[in-house]
Amino acid sequence: MNGKNILKALAIIIAGLSMTVTYASPSASKVPTKTSVSIEQELQTFYQRPTFLKFIYLTTDAVNCYPQSDQSLLTFSTMAIDKHPDYAKKIAENFDSYSSKEKELLVKSLIASNNKSALDVINNSYHYKIEVAPQLTVKTINTLNINDDPNNLDRLWAAYFATGDDTYLLKIIRYVNADDFILIVSYEIINRKYLCEFAKQLNDSPCESNADLIKAVEKQYPNNSKKMIQKSTAVAYALWSLDSNRQQDKLIDKKVKQIFDKNPELDYWKKINRALK
Repeated sequence: MNGKNILKALAIIIAGLSMTVTYASPSASKVPTKTSVSIEQELQTFYQRPTFLKFIYLTTDAVNCYPQSDQSLLTFSTMAIDKHPDYAKKIAENFDSYSSKEKELLVKSLIASNNKSALDVINNSYHYKIEVAPQLTVKTINTLNINDDPNNLDRLWAAYFATGDDTYLLKIIRYVNADDFILIVSYEIINRKYLCEFAKQLNDSPCESNADLIKAVEKQYPNNSKKMIQKSTAVAYALWSLDSNRQQDKLIDKKVKQIFDKNPELDYWKKINRALK
C-alpha cells in the first residue's frame, strides 16, 4: 500500500473528528507558580534577546524551580554558553556569588562546553571541582536524535531556546514526518486527548478509547507493533510541542513555515489535512 492509500485508510478511523487545539503543559494538572511560569516563558524566548544577566537570572532560578528538568536545563545552559563564549569568563569572575546548586549547574555547563580557561580560574580561585564530568557535551547535543524518547525531544527544544538554531527545529520536524501512518495516528492521539478533556468539563462523559488506533498500528506493523505504538506516543508529543510552540512564539511559526517552503514534503499539516478529506 502506498503512502497516499495508507493515509486514506487510516482517515476512516478518524473521520468526523476535528482537532481541538489547546496549548497547555502536558503536566497541566500541576499548577505552576507565577514565578515558574515566567521563567519557562523567558527561557523559551531567550534566543531572541540574549544577555548574560538574563542567562544567569533564568538558569539560577530555573535550577530551583525545575529540579526534575536537570538534563534539559543543562542542555540549555551548555548551548547558551557555547553560543556566547563571553559568558564563561563572566561566570568565573562572579562564581563566588552563586549558591552551591547554581555553581554545580554552571560548572557542569562549562565542562560540557569545554571552557577550560574559565574552569581553571574557578579551580584555582575557589578550589571547586566536580568529580564526575557530565556525559552531555556540545557534540552529543548537536548529534542528538529523538529516537522515540520524549526526554531527547525536550533537550532539542532546550538547545533551540538557547541558540535559535534552526537545526534543532528541522530535526523535530523531520522526526514527526518520518512515517505518514504514524503521523496520522499521533494526530488522533492528541485530538482525542483534548476532546476527552472538553467532554469531561461539559458533562463528565467517558473518553473515547484508543483501542482502534492500537489495532490499526498492529495491523500496519505486525512484526514490530509494540515499538510502533510507542513511536506513535512519542510522535504525538513532538507534534503537540511543535504546534504549541508555533502558537506561542510567532518567530518559531515563521521559521517552521520557511522550512516548509524549502522542504514542502515536511509540511505535516498538509498530510494531516489530506487524510481528513
